[in-house]
Amino acid sequence: MTPEHEARDLTPEARLKPGLAPEDGIPVELEGGHTWFLARARPGLRPRFGPDGEVSLATVDGRFGPKYSEQLERLGRARTDTEVFSVLFPMAALLLRERYELSDADLERLLVVYPDDEADGTERLRALMAAVNGRSIRPKASDATSEPAPWPTE
Repeated sequence: MTPEHEARDLTPEARLKPGLAPEDGIPVELEGGHTWFLARARPGLRPRFGPDGEVSLATVDGRFGPKYSEQLERLGRARTDTEVFSVLFPMAALLLRERYELSDADLERLLVVYPDDEADGTERLRALMAAVNGRSIRPKASDATSEPAPWPTE
């Protein structure tokens, strides 16, 4: 397939793996304007008790195992944009590739975030952060045709 053909063919319908339901997963609008459905990670939380009685939260290995749980904990500790995106993008790529046939170049075209753009970037970033945590976010109130998300929002 030529790069031009691949770019034209970069739609959820064209890349969905055989046997998967098109709208099963967590919806996120990615670059290009299409809504892609990321696999549900289903992470869990548990208390972690320290020797001095301090209690913190730890993740429970979910569908993608301990490495995914470790990445979630890294994401929670991230303090800079670089730290956030260096963890977020590989996690989102894993969830997309679980459902779609996507190359690295495809992911580079889809996983674009403009952090300073409230309309696109911030909403996409919030949606990706929610998705890697196994949640959907509610659509904007201005989108009257959207159904409420089945997961709680933050």
